Amino acid sequence: MAARGDTPLSAIPSIPATLATKLQASWITTAEQLLAVAATSGGTEALINQLKISREELNDLLNRARRALPSGVVKEVETRADTSQQNLGALPPKDKN
Repeated sequence: MAARGDTPLSAIPSIPATLATKLQASWITTAEQLLAVAATSGGTEALINQLKISREELNDLLNRARRALPSGVVKEVETRADTSQQNLGALPPKDKN
């Protein structure tokens, strides 16, 4: 479900209903989510495999999604988060010296 202020997939010009349905089955319901998934490591490959479309078709869909959003939003959702300083839940081994 789209959050208030997000752009539903239906706002992407000429998105085929079959693709929208496949995306929604994976909880991708907005143009912002689609672009964010594509920006992740392996995201475009995952979308190609899930949607069973060519890279060219995916690029066309992503470009249409970009045009449906303000440029600042596109930049924000396509920027990978720096998680290098995040706690991964594991402690370093204790020094035995």
